[in-house]
Amino acid sequence: MTTETLQTPEQQLTDPDLLIVLGKNIGVRSTPDDIRQREDHLSNESRMNAVAAGLLYRPGMKIIFSSGHTAGDDVPTEAAAMQDYFFSHFPDIPRDAVSLEETSIDTAGNANEVLKMLLAHPEKRYQHIGLLSVGYHIPRARQVFKHAGIPI
Repeated sequence: MTTETLQTPEQQLTDPDLLIVLGKNIGVRSTPDDIRQREDHLSNESRMNAVAAGLLYRPGMKIIFSSGHTAGDDVPTEAAAMQDYFFSHFPDIPRDAVSLEETSIDTAGNANEVLKMLLAHPEKRYQHIGLLSVGYHIPRARQVFKHAGIPI
């Protein structure tokens, strides 16, 4: 038996044409000081999200790394740090497949700033938008994005 037989057609997963990747820099074992001391300026969670984005990437997909200066203005934005880590592990992915949202510092901000990016380019219509974050954060983040008007 395959997983396809366990899902209705509506439940079958479709590769997203846009993947929104949220950071998770500040939390357990990740203080701003911890982040500043790391060469890549990322928590383990944000590092895993960047790698997962590379593993999920498919040709034609767009990726938005979303998070601003969560550890302070003296280090790169979390989005920029995730992008750097992403390209260090997936150098063959086209650079124009990736955009950065570098203003937000929380989930509601992520959703609002990504929505602004999407509305600024109405000619780009995404059929399937995916959201990537750490597992326990997904249900809440999905609701926040839905409330902002971004169907995940």
